[in-house]
Amino acid sequence: MCIKFFGKNYFCQYTKKVIKTSKQNTMQKIATLLFLAFLISLMACKKDSSTALKELNLLEYGFPLTVMVPEGSKVTVSDRTYFKDVTIKGEDNYGINIITYQAFTTSASQLKTEELNDVKNGMYFSELIKQEEDGFIYKTVVDTTNISYDFRYFIIKGDREYRFQATTGTYTQEEAERMYNAIKPRK
Repeated sequence: MCIKFFGKNYFCQYTKKVIKTSKQNTMQKIATLLFLAFLISLMACKKDSSTALKELNLLEYGFPLTVMVPEGSKVTVSDRTYFKDVTIKGEDNYGINIITYQAFTTSASQLKTEELNDVKNGMYFSELIKQEEDGFIYKTVVDTTNISYDFRYFIIKGDREYRFQATTGTYTQEEAERMYNAIKPRK
């Protein structure tokens, strides 16, 4: 926009500069908004900070079970006289222990009920966090600085009883829930 005064164009360069500057400001604002939208979408897509779990078939260890474990987990097997024991240790404080015995019942829920009674009578039992038909998660408190969470889960397959629990250690509620959900059979 130019203003003519006595046949000459005044303010043309100033007006062109203002228009050019406002276009640059608009472009900067659009670029900033696009960058912010990109950052927000990256944060929304961010994965859980814990290690992703993968299926591990335990048949090669003598257990007809499949569990979810962190990539690169270490599996150790102990074959005792009356039972067999598989321990799986992985990243992010992942540690489960599976013990198998000769089954004397066909009810995993009966095993869970008996074990829950034993756990509740334990010296450090504090609180039952979650209870399902075949398992449970609970909290133990030794003192104010030693609080941990553990779980039990039971499966009966054929003439074998499989008992799942966390390995010896200290676990947060989130870690115990993650392991508990990782060992439950997929539907």
